[in-house]
Amino acid sequence: MARSVIANRRRSPGLYDEGLDPTFTVTHHFAAEEYEKAFATAAEGTAGKVILDWVPRD
Repeated sequence: MARSVIANRRRSPGLYDEGLDPTFTVTHHFAAEEYEKAFATAAEGTAGKVILDWVPRD
């Protein structure tokens, strides 16, 4: 598994340069104060990327 993660990280910048929009992988946003809920969501294994926002979103 570690090798596939490393390979994906090496390839990721190239995909971005080719026009891949990574924002679709973000499935949840939480305020930093809701970190426990964010970690619980990530631990469920059904989320894509879980983001902790340190600056309030408009």
